[in-house]
Amino acid sequence: MVVEFPETYIVLDALDECDDRGKTLDIIWRLESLKSKNLHILVASRKEADIERSIMSFLSAGLCVDLQAAPVDEDIRSYVSYRWSNDKNLERWKGKPEIQAEVEAALFKRSNGMFRWTACQLDALGSCLTRAKLRKALQNLPPTLAETYERILVSIGPNADYAQQILRWLTFSKEPLSTEQIAEVVAIDVDNGGVFDEDGILESPNDVLTICSSLVAITKPRRNRRIVSLAHYSVQEYLLSIPMGAPSPIGSYRIESSETNAFIAQGCLVYLLRFQDPEKLLTEK
Repeated sequence: MVVEFPETYIVLDALDECDDRGKTLDIIWRLESLKSKNLHILVASRKEADIERSIMSFLSAGLCVDLQAAPVDEDIRSYVSYRWSNDKNLERWKGKPEIQAEVEAALFKRSNGMFRWTACQLDALGSCLTRAKLRKALQNLPPTLAETYERILVSIGPNADYAQQILRWLTFSKEPLSTEQIAEVVAIDVDNGGVFDEDGILESPNDVLTICSSLVAITKPRRNRRIVSLAHYSVQEYLLSIPMGAPSPIGSYRIESSETNAFIAQGCLVYLLRFQDPEKLLTEK
C-alpha cells in the first residue's frame, strides 16, 4: 500500500508504553527494510535499553535525536503558564507574579525535563492555602517521579481502601471503565464473603479524583460516558514496581498481575450475582 501513495507518514508516539513493543519494533524494522523513499517514520520513546538496541541495529546514529532538557523546559514553561490561567486550584495565586516566579524557579530547577513530574507538583501545590505552606512545599519537592507517587499514596489516608480497589481495577481492566462503574467498584468486597454493598457506592462519581488525586484522570466522554484511566503510563509502572514487603502504607498498594486479574474476576462475579434476586433486577431496570 505504501507505494500507492506519493508520501506516507507514520508517527508512533510513546513506544515505551506499548504492551507488545517487541512485535511493534519488528514491524518498524520490516517497514524500514523496504527502503521506500516515500515512507517516513517517526518514533518517539523514553530511553529503554531494548528499544534503543533494536532501533540502533537498523538506523544510523545521525537519525536518532536525543531531546535535551533545555528545549523541553520551554514547553514546560508554557504548560505552567497554562496551569496558572486555567487551574481553579491555583487561581488564588493569579495576579501575584512574585509567587508565580518562586514556584516556576523551583519547578524548573528540579523538573529535569519531566512534564509528568511538573504536573504532579502543580497538583500538590494547588492544595496550599497560604504562602507559608506553599514555600514549605517548594522546599520539600520530591526529587523523583517515584517519590512523588509515594507521597500521593501516603496522603490518601482514610480513603486508602477505596484507592487500592480503584487502582487495581484501572491497572488491569480489559475494558475502559466509566466514572459510574468506578463508583460501584468500591462497593465490591471480595475479601469478606463476596458482598456488594449498595451503601458503599460513591455518591459522586467524580470523587474518584478526590480519592486518587494525580494518579487518575477522567478523559473525554465516550458514548456519553466519562472514562476513568490511570493518569500516565508511569503510574502503572510504579504500582507494579512496589516490592514485596514494602513498608505500610506503600506496601498495601503493591499490584501483582495474576493476583489482581483473579481479584477483578471475583469482583465481576460478585457484581453479577447481585442480580440473582428477580425483584432487585426489576428495580435496577
